[in-house]
Amino acid sequence: MNNHHISLEFNKVLENLSKYATSLIAKKECLNLPLYTKKAQIDYELNLVSQARKIIDDTQQYLPIGEITDIEECFKNNFLTAEEIFEITKNLTFARLSKNYISKNNSDELSEISNSIYTNKELEDKIYSIFDSELNIKDEASNELKSLRNSLRDNKDNLKGAISNLLLNNSFLNNLQDTVVSTRDNRPVFQVKASCKNKVQGIIHDVSSTNLTFFIEPTTLIPLSNKIRQIEIQIQTEIDRILLSLSNQFKELTNELMQNQKILARLDLIFAKARYAIHLKASQPDIVEDKIIDIQGMLHPLLIEIKDEIIPNDFQMGIDYDCLLITGANTGGKTVAIKTLG
Repeated sequence: MNNHHISLEFNKVLENLSKYATSLIAKKECLNLPLYTKKAQIDYELNLVSQARKIIDDTQQYLPIGEITDIEECFKNNFLTAEEIFEITKNLTFARLSKNYISKNNSDELSEISNSIYTNKELEDKIYSIFDSELNIKDEASNELKSLRNSLRDNKDNLKGAISNLLLNNSFLNNLQDTVVSTRDNRPVFQVKASCKNKVQGIIHDVSSTNLTFFIEPTTLIPLSNKIRQIEIQIQTEIDRILLSLSNQFKELTNELMQNQKILARLDLIFAKARYAIHLKASQPDIVEDKIIDIQGMLHPLLIEIKDEIIPNDFQMGIDYDCLLITGANTGGKTVAIKTLG
């Protein structure tokens, strides 16, 4: 944007436009909107906005889109996290819903854009069936994971039972400072009196600052704790395998996903223009190649945001005369008229 555009405060118009975009990517595109100089390109862009506006008016709904995830940023690493996989899947959902939203309304140029969207409802459903609402991988994600988690639950129950048995043993209780079972390194430990530390066979994991209490994992619990730790490692390995498999599936679709991202950002930008036009109660101008300007009831887009009542101006030049002199007192009206025209 050059100094002429800044002096017209066109950058502020673009800032207002960006408020109507949903995604951060489209907001940035709003702020860096290219200025077209070819009539055909200007007409094309205006028609896209008019079609989007008509869809909004007819359906009373906006483009079904949320925050667009930057695919390129996600794919910088070989391994996608659960959150990245879920966010990329949301991109797929936005793409499918947006394509359906536009296809239900006869919009020639918009349909040409949305028809290039890649959809994969089967992959969407698969991802949504794998993760719960907190992005934890469900047991049903694989038979191996389900089996391991069942085994983990069983072994944890066995450990609880073994701990309960120890707490029912009076001779064992006599060695304790407190019956509260603590954990050290995710392993159960009992608070044993320093004077009785040799009476409780097991592993010393910690000692209190006063040296009066020893945190000991009894020998009878060690095999159960080891088994639980082993299963937890196997579970994490299986989760990593599932995430890697899903990562590879998405990477095979890199081109399609990147294309979707660009199209979604483009549609978000177009519908942002339409929503901004509705807010301003703007009308589509006729673009002519003759050196004629004929604008009826023009209002400055920035004044609309801050003033309830604005006096409209009619502006015509190039039909009966080629030069116009604007005069009057220094109250800002001349500048507003010239900037609005610009």
